[in-house]
Amino acid sequence: MDLSIYAGLLIPAIAVSFMLISAVVDLVAWRKANGRAEDLLRSVLSPAELEQLDRCGYLDVPSSAQPGRVYRVPAQPELVKVVENGSIVQHLCIRTAQHLPGREHVVAHKLLIEASEREYLRRANVAWQPRSLISPWPAP
Repeated sequence: MDLSIYAGLLIPAIAVSFMLISAVVDLVAWRKANGRAEDLLRSVLSPAELEQLDRCGYLDVPSSAQPGRVYRVPAQPELVKVVENGSIVQHLCIRTAQHLPGREHVVAHKLLIEASEREYLRRANVAWQPRSLISPWPAP
C-alpha cells in the first residue's frame, strides 16, 4: 500500500481543519465584540435615542452650532446626512481609523459631534451637496 496517497489526502484535510477552526474562533471573537459594542451603545445613548436608532435605522444628533441642523448617523457604516430644517443638504464621509464592531461607530459619531462639531466637519469629506449650495467662486 502506498502511503503517499494517504499523505496527499491528509495534508489538505489538516489545512481545511485549521481554516475551519480559525473561522470559528474569529466568529466567536466577532460576536463578543458586537455584544460589547451594543453594551456601549446602551450606556451612551438615551432610551429615546436608542429607540430612534432601532426604529428608524439612524440617530439624529442635533447641532450645537446651527439651530435646525441635525447629523443623521446611520446604524450601518454609511454616509452621514446633514439635515437642515427637514431637508438633506450634504452627505458626509468620515470614518474611524479602525473598523468598529456592530453599531459602535454611531457612538463615535455622536461623541465627536457633541465634543467638537467644528473638528468633525473639518475631518469629514463632503460626498454630496445640492448644486445650489456649491459656490461658483473659489474660496478666498
